[in-house]
Amino acid sequence: MKVNKKLLLWVMAILLGLNQEAGAMWVHLNETQKGEAMGYGMRNVNTDLRLFFKEWTVDLGKNGVAILNSEFLTLAFAVRDAASSGQELDNYAIDDALAKVQGKLVFTVTLFGKEEDFAKDYVGLIKFGGKTFSATYWEEGEVTPSESQPGMFVQDLFYYFPIGEIPPEGQLSLLVGSPQKKEKTQFDFDLKKIK
Repeated sequence: MKVNKKLLLWVMAILLGLNQEAGAMWVHLNETQKGEAMGYGMRNVNTDLRLFFKEWTVDLGKNGVAILNSEFLTLAFAVRDAASSGQELDNYAIDDALAKVQGKLVFTVTLFGKEEDFAKDYVGLIKFGGKTFSATYWEEGEVTPSESQPGMFVQDLFYYFPIGEIPPEGQLSLLVGSPQKKEKTQFDFDLKKIK
């Protein structure tokens, strides 16, 4: 039986007690942290996605859901996705997955609305330490009829912010909504509880 030495080393590191509370979101993963993320992905190949994403999720029910795609979660999900189809990530695929989120706060937001174009002008803002930051990049996913909220539409929105001066153990609020309206949907994240 052929043994993947790199994977074996990461598993050994985890077993040696390196799987402790983070105390802060991990930024620029080191090899040990990459190993822990890969281990999380492998251990949870068959886990329900809601449970898999739970640590990184703020769920406001019918008002929406936001996921903070940290480097840890992004790598873990890439490993889970590959393993579910019987594949293994090579170093290039690992680096490629991490490159999309390194040095950034990346949020996936799922919102519900009554009209098909309800989120067409929505913006993403972060409030932290009395300051407000705008997303530097955003994407809109396809609008589809909601299965969980009959008569409503659902849309995924993706917002990218540079980490900049936001400490990885800070608390922040992601605000999503129309720039013309004062009220926005607010998702509160505590980064010290997220890897």
